Amino acid sequence: MSTVQVKFKELMKISLAPALRESGLKGSGQTYSIKSDEYWALIGFQKSLYSDSQGLKFTINIYVVPKQEWEESREKYSYFPQKPSANTKWQIGWSERIGTLMPSKLDHWWEFNSQTNESELVRQVVEAISKYAVPAMQSRMKSA
Repeated sequence: MSTVQVKFKELMKISLAPALRESGLKGSGQTYSIKSDEYWALIGFQKSLYSDSQGLKFTINIYVVPKQEWEESREKYSYFPQKPSANTKWQIGWSERIGTLMPSKLDHWWEFNSQTNESELVRQVVEAISKYAVPAMQSRMKSA
């Protein structure tokens, strides 16, 4: 019997990743981005620490930083990796959780368990990213 963790990984690979790529993002697994030569414009899926084999919750983190600023900061902060992660809070750039960009302006976590309607979940996540995350990221990329 598959655990919810395994089923979530399958959902990401089989349904969510292709839908996100069709929406113009690139990436795989739990990390996606808007293609840009000038910016790191990243989307990261973050699972709750309280997830288990029966169910999990996840949210989406967004991070935008000019690549030049990132490189300059890497010289100052030796622990910065070559590429940032949307799921890490950095001292530079702009980061938000997707819920704060949505109409409720509240932190938002999706639930995934054996009762989840997977196609509806995929639809909701892709819609939230396309409608709220991508426009906010593009706005930051223009104004930075």
